[in-house]
Amino acid sequence: MAHQNRDQPLFKLALLSLSSILAIAPSLGPAIPEVAKHLPGVSAANIEMLVTIPNLGIMIFVLVSGFFASHLGEKRMIMLGLLVATVAGLAPLVTNNYFVILSSRFLLGAGIGLVNPLAYSLLNILYTSNESATLLGYANAITSLCGAVTAAVAGYLALINWHATFLIYLLVLLPLGLFALAISRDFLGDTQTPAEKAAPVKTKTWVGWPVLLLAVGLFLFYALLFALYIKVPTALIENRITTPGAAGLIVSSFTIAAMVVSLGYGQIYRHLGHYTILISMLGVGITMMLLAESRTAGLDYLISACSGVFFASTLPYAFMLGAQISPAHAENLTSSILLIGINLGVFLSPYLFNLMKLIHPDLSANTSLLIAGMGIVLLGLAFFFASTTARKEAPVQ
Repeated sequence: MAHQNRDQPLFKLALLSLSSILAIAPSLGPAIPEVAKHLPGVSAANIEMLVTIPNLGIMIFVLVSGFFASHLGEKRMIMLGLLVATVAGLAPLVTNNYFVILSSRFLLGAGIGLVNPLAYSLLNILYTSNESATLLGYANAITSLCGAVTAAVAGYLALINWHATFLIYLLVLLPLGLFALAISRDFLGDTQTPAEKAAPVKTKTWVGWPVLLLAVGLFLFYALLFALYIKVPTALIENRITTPGAAGLIVSSFTIAAMVVSLGYGQIYRHLGHYTILISMLGVGITMMLLAESRTAGLDYLISACSGVFFASTLPYAFMLGAQISPAHAENLTSSILLIGINLGVFLSPYLFNLMKLIHPDLSANTSLLIAGMGIVLLGLAFFFASTTARKEAPVQ
């Protein structure tokens, strides 16, 4: 990136601003009851899919982002992704057509998916290890903070008008403007030496069963975890104890607690070691079961925050485990497969709970939360024992 000063605050701010959009797709969750009121002919599962379908777009376009980058260059690809996310995010402001809204939500995810791979990797590519670690910490905090703030704001906007909820996607204009202002050209060509450019890229086409099983585990975990986003607002309305605005704050308390605790993940892992995943997932499962039984908003805030505390260590541990069990030269492929498992779990979450209704037609939102919590507890035990085996059988690299 010749002729650009990477140490300028505005340059770093532009790169960090990309992280602001990575967690805003599900922020619609607190407004689900209000959206359902105004789309009465649409099933509950299809309404809930408006929260999760962006993850399908993210999953697909993360996989093809390399193709776009090679043809457009990194800057133009990111600008395209941000522009698509802006237009698609705001499109539901002016339509009542469910399928138009659903399509725009998918395109929102597509735009985020183009940005997602470079939002973190550029910090590793452009800066030394010590500085990139600091910037990555800032980026994680920005992602969580923006997710929490937009979830809270979306709940209150829903009280004004369900269309107004989609104003939260004006946030995408911030990185779009900063990126256009501070970044003048593409990134990667000047960061490699001639030898690195000429060296063949070593790839691995098979990651092994342990990695695939880990991806399946993350799929199930996120499918169950997303009950927090798609069932809590409805559960609170069913219990007649709160409003969409307060529902947004409950979801935000989860995200903010996870953000704060994730900054200390290194210390947590040093103290808990291999038991980190067991304690984390048991904690998430138990707090979700408690949330299903709570009948006061104040207690909901506290329980949701506690759930976020336990959740904070699950994803870092899963990706760390993935790196440990991945065959040599398959680390990027392993990360992509794990991301597919996560995004597919989020996308299919409403249909998992809809499937449960075939067994129990009168399944309430509170009961769904209870089942999700029990499932996560069982999954935590499975994760613990399976990861113990996977570590023992990890390939020599």
